[in-house]
Amino acid sequence: QLKAHDHSHPQSTEIYAKIDRLKSKATENGFIFDSSWMTRSLNENETIESVLCGHSELL
Repeated sequence: QLKAHDHSHPQSTEIYAKIDRLKSKATENGFIFDSSWMTRSLNENETIESVLCGHSELL
């Protein structure tokens, strides 16, 4: 089971690498991440993409 930003899964490196490839492909094809779906402010080390793409229900 994956949780938001969880890296404890044995295949988490591969899973997050795939997510990064999918994010890159989406933005290359014109996708814009919609920050209106965010329910909190960004922390200093976060991006809109990292917050929106790190939830298990979206994985």
